[in-house]
Amino acid sequence: FSHEDSVEVGQTIRYVHDALLLAFPHRWVPAELIGRHLEERLDGFLPRIPGLAAHAPWIRESYRSLTGEMLVQRIHGNLTATCIWHQKDRCVVGGWQGDVRLRHREHTSMRSPLHDLATLQSSIFSACNYELSWFTKTMSSFFEGYGEPTPTHAICLFILDTACQETLDLPGAPDHGGRNLGDFLTWFRETFVPHFAEMPLSTFHRRA
Repeated sequence: FSHEDSVEVGQTIRYVHDALLLAFPHRWVPAELIGRHLEERLDGFLPRIPGLAAHAPWIRESYRSLTGEMLVQRIHGNLTATCIWHQKDRCVVGGWQGDVRLRHREHTSMRSPLHDLATLQSSIFSACNYELSWFTKTMSSFFEGYGEPTPTHAICLFILDTACQETLDLPGAPDHGGRNLGDFLTWFRETFVPHFAEMPLSTFHRRA
């Protein structure tokens, strides 16, 4: 993608989220509920991912650090790079069947748009063969088009959750730049966690 292409994709995904916001119910909920949900998912990952237990205490603490309120709404629910077709003057989003592993009511439940952004971001990292400089430029342009600061405290937590989920989905596959999950989590903890308090608020996150 060129800078202009990435901006256009970001604008399109924001349009999708805004359209869903207008068409379906939405509400602001205590951010602690989001953190608790992520923590419950962590508990589900622990017995299934070797080595994750060593990182569980700081991941759990990170989830519990989320305060204020978060917007939840209808989202795509399974947004990856393979769902997006970009042509000249046109961007199409598919894959609306959602995550087929979930029950139907879970497909349509209200969740944070940051879930979509985290899964898309992870899939783009994979699509660019984990080339960090290309990925960084592409995502910077994407978020410029989307109208969301990056990184934010909130999206970092969804990225952690997505990394664990992808380890289950693709066991044994190289992930996150050729590092295994443990290496990725160590890098993530050193790079982002100390700066949570300094990060800008997501547009989907507000102080109570």
